Amino acid sequence: MSEKMIPKHVAIILDGNGRWAKKHGQPRSFGHYQGGRNLFRVAKAAQKMGISKLTVYAFSTENWKRPKEEVNYLMTKPIEMFHENRDRIKEKILSFVGGD
Repeated sequence: MSEKMIPKHVAIILDGNGRWAKKHGQPRSFGHYQGGRNLFRVAKAAQKMGISKLTVYAFSTENWKRPKEEVNYLMTKPIEMFHENRDRIKEKILSFVGGD
């Protein structure tokens, strides 16, 4: 693909991790964890393609209605994963967006 065809900024909406986990007989937190791992794979691939900015919409106001344990997980685990994986991503291309 021509460099001119590759976007510089891509936005992703994280959705379906809990449903994926349920389909595979796992707790929702497992789905969120696997989705987070995949996000870093996507970020690394985006860098290799020449994408310089990746925006991630990860938490809507509707998510506050989920069970407290799940909300707590979603508020803490992604931050931990980001800090654990930041060295694997050469440039700072990730930005996280929460809200409605």
